[in-house]
Amino acid sequence: MQNEANDLEETLGYAAMVIAQADAPTALLIETGFHDGCRLSMAMREAGQPMPQRVKACLQRFDECRRNGDHAAAGWMLAAAKTRLERMDLAGSEELKALVDATLKELSRKAGTTRH
Repeated sequence: MQNEANDLEETLGYAAMVIAQADAPTALLIETGFHDGCRLSMAMREAGQPMPQRVKACLQRFDECRRNGDHAAAGWMLAAAKTRLERMDLAGSEELKALVDATLKELSRKAGTTRH
């Protein structure tokens, strides 16, 4: 699981870089993607879907958005990461969760919202 934790850390670093480079309208699109991903994950959890399937669904939407040049892709990736970290079974889960939270805080700041 260490490789998974390393992959997740790299992914979060990339998302943070995308957010740092985003202007306010782009940050709002990313934030919308994140919230859409969280809603999808929650609906799937309520329907009894396990965490891996919920992560996969968010990653599929990430891929679709990325292929279409939709900035919401980074938000879908953040939703997948947040969903994966629910289990807290990765090495450094607490640190990864803190990285997600810090990235979301910066996203809210850039988007001009206070959703997180």
